[in-house]
Amino acid sequence: MICPKCGASVNDGALFCTVCGAKMVSEPAEMPAPEVRPEPVAMAVPNVCPKCGTPRTGNEKFCTGCGAPLTNAALAEPSVQTQERAEAPQMKEPQSPFAAQAQPLPQAVQTQEAPRPASPVLEQPKTPVQPAFGNMPANLKEFVTRFSDDKTKKMMNAFSIVLYVFAAINLVVALLGGNLPLDAIILAALGFWYQKGYDNRCATAVLVYSILSVILALLTTGTLSGWLIVILGVTMFTTTQKAQKDFDNYKATGQPPVQ
Repeated sequence: MICPKCGASVNDGALFCTVCGAKMVSEPAEMPAPEVRPEPVAMAVPNVCPKCGTPRTGNEKFCTGCGAPLTNAALAEPSVQTQERAEAPQMKEPQSPFAAQAQPLPQAVQTQEAPRPASPVLEQPKTPVQPAFGNMPANLKEFVTRFSDDKTKKMMNAFSIVLYVFAAINLVVALLGGNLPLDAIILAALGFWYQKGYDNRCATAVLVYSILSVILALLTTGTLSGWLIVILGVTMFTTTQKAQKDFDNYKATGQPPVQ
């Protein structure tokens, strides 16, 4: 191509003249046959335009891509700058305050509170549970009649009868011997007391009386007599104690004994 300003010969496809820097006007022309160009001689300085980066193929004074002047000083300086830019880390440009406002606000982080120690539970005083069937039994005899097994009912009912029998025997012996029927009176009173409510204190009194009677007979006559009433006292005491324990448990929990 021929420069329209200075008439210098310029390579095909160049946008600007390499001699005067004038802009080339492309005119329709026949495409010349491709020429085999020799490889460009290696230059001491980078062979690219410092402004647009168009490769430099010879000793052009002006760039064929943008028309900028090409000098050794201008070529050497961009090369160093280009290398420094390549090595330097890329820094993010600061965003404008408007862009920062456009971003969604960060959501507040919900922090989990540490579990609070459980407040101590004050133990309520235990109160007797009222039975579901109605009124509480008035005494041990009523409790045994309602909830105890048949064997216990028969035994505790028989204790007062046996006391009456022993009282009658002692009364007959005392009358025949002309003595005061003191033992008969005591046994009859204990039988009536026990029959009235199956009192545990009465059973304890019978046991104490039987033991004292045996000891007194042994000291006065020298013979061991009255052992039958001792057997009665022991059996009466153990049976009544067991029934009283079931009665106390029933008053505390409201649960009848398991038969």
